[in-house]
Amino acid sequence: MKLDYHSRPLQSDELCILKNLKNKAEKNKGGNIKYFHFLIAAFLGIGFAYIASIIPDSIWTLLLGTAAVFSVAFIVFTPYELYKFKKQQSAF
Repeated sequence: MKLDYHSRPLQSDELCILKNLKNKAEKNKGGNIKYFHFLIAAFLGIGFAYIASIIPDSIWTLLLGTAAVFSVAFIVFTPYELYKFKKQQSAF
C-alpha cells in the first residue's frame, strides 16, 4: 500500500513565520566558543597578571589586574553558561 502525499503551496504569512522561526533558531544556535578560546584567555590572564605584578603601583596595575580577573572569570563562568543554554534549548 503506497500513500501519495501532496503538499499545498504555502501562503505568504506562513512563509514569513517560517523565516522568522528559522532566523530565531540560527540566532540561538550557541556553542560558538571553542576550546582554544579558553587557552587564549588563560594565556592572556597569566600575561596580564605577570605584567601587573612587575609594574609598581600605578593605574596600569589596576587595569591589567582587572583584565586578568576578567579572563579568569571567562574561563570559570563560560562553561556553566553554555551548560545552562544547552539545557534550556533541550527543554523545548
